[in-house]
Amino acid sequence: MGALSLLESPNRKTLLLTRLREESHASASRLRRRGWSVVCAPLLSLEALPAPDLVEQLGRVSALVVTSKSALRTLRHTFARTPTLSPLHSAKTRALSVYAVGTQSAALARRMGFASVRTAQGTLASLIEEIRQHLPQQARLLYLCGQDRRGNLVESLRKKGYAVDKSVLYKAVSVQTLPLSASNLLSVPSSLYASMFYSPRTADIFATLYAHAFGEPSMLRARLLFFCLASSIGVRLRQSFPQARIVCAAAPSEASLLQSLDKSLDEVAT
Repeated sequence: MGALSLLESPNRKTLLLTRLREESHASASRLRRRGWSVVCAPLLSLEALPAPDLVEQLGRVSALVVTSKSALRTLRHTFARTPTLSPLHSAKTRALSVYAVGTQSAALARRMGFASVRTAQGTLASLIEEIRQHLPQQARLLYLCGQDRRGNLVESLRKKGYAVDKSVLYKAVSVQTLPLSASNLLSVPSSLYASMFYSPRTADIFATLYAHAFGEPSMLRARLLFFCLASSIGVRLRQSFPQARIVCAAAPSEASLLQSLDKSLDEVAT
């Protein structure tokens, strides 16, 4: 029996998608096109933050650095709701080079009209190397980011000789209780095939809310299946769910994560 045939059987399983609210719709659509039933239970949502120095910062840099689509999305919304910034967005800002950590953020930058976009391999180390190869030292950069960040990209770039400004455009706000859709699904493990995780912070929030909803002893016994965008996420989940089966993508991209999901399903079907 092939993977799609298994999914179309009366006992079709469901995926629990915990991804950021602003990203969950597109990911759910991609999964449904592959034949999955998807329950969306976002654990984080974006909240834009004031950026009073943004125009001044944009005017004195030669390139933008982004490590998430959320930063670019917030930048676009900032221009959209601030009419006086529109001319700047149409000309000077889009003339800046963009250095994106991965393919998803790079694709959004291109859709926003940035003509010069360079793509790293999904890690901070590869992003720094991409910048080092294509920008001279002493170039001035603006890192567009959120309030919660992994690693210290600004300090790492400064050590390489770059002048780096930082603009914190948004924060990711956590839900306070496990969404009812997730709680109902997790209460009947036989109806759930796997849960999908895209960030370490989401994994931490899930573990905390799961403990509140079902109790810590239940976490120790839970034989859940987790698919993770990166191994760092799997490490966090393993600490809270020692009996879980954890599958990590071979590369930090959604395409790789979906390949891992397909491979797992094929193994079940054979």
